[in-house]
Amino acid sequence: FKYVPADWTITDEGGSETQTADYDNGWLTQADSAPGANAVNLLEGPDVWSFQKGSATVPGLITAFETSIAIGDVDKLNVWTGLAIATYADPIAVPADGVGFHHAEDTTTIQFSVKSSTAGGATSTTLPTLPGGSTDITLEDSSITTKSAIAASTPTNSIRLGFIYMPVNRDAYHDGNTAGKFWVFYNGMKVAEVADTNLPYDKMLGVSLGWQSKGTDTNALYTDFIKVRNERMGVTAPSWN
Repeated sequence: FKYVPADWTITDEGGSETQTADYDNGWLTQADSAPGANAVNLLEGPDVWSFQKGSATVPGLITAFETSIAIGDVDKLNVWTGLAIATYADPIAVPADGVGFHHAEDTTTIQFSVKSSTAGGATSTTLPTLPGGSTDITLEDSSITTKSAIAASTPTNSIRLGFIYMPVNRDAYHDGNTAGKFWVFYNGMKVAEVADTNLPYDKMLGVSLGWQSKGTDTNALYTDFIKVRNERMGVTAPSWN
């Protein structure tokens, strides 16, 4: 699916908020030089993504998501990036229906969140730096490097986040799973497995990314890329066609 500008719904409460392409390789910059307290800067794409759990006899479909982000002032932004229902409006909390990554103000951690209004529950997992590790990811403030003959101008301290949804019986060749789950990645390394207990499989979701400001200081969320892939059901078996 390829997006054009008209596909995006923009929530811009600050008056001075911007959404621009900046820096080397084209980072999406959602910024505000003077946000109001609790102001929101949120971009939402059309609801064209969904999860299919499958069953013991009908294969579910694999869904993959990856992004690379950096945050200007970590302590002072609530951030969401992932897939969310269209009514999602404020990254101070996770969507009522959605799967993705959430960072809360006054913390340096980031959580992988799976929530369903139908199931009535949510699963939030604070991501470690290593599989099974006891050290949480520590987000660091980002600044923009100076362009030179040997250096690009890009946000510093960016991180890559991603997940693969593996439905029931789809990864038996790996570990014989009998329940659907998410593989969650940090900088290309699988650091967690999360059950699909609260999967919003009955909802259509859209790409959603943005922030809510704790205070009135200049801040920004930088996004290098977002990739989403969803299997399609073929005549005889799932495929990426």
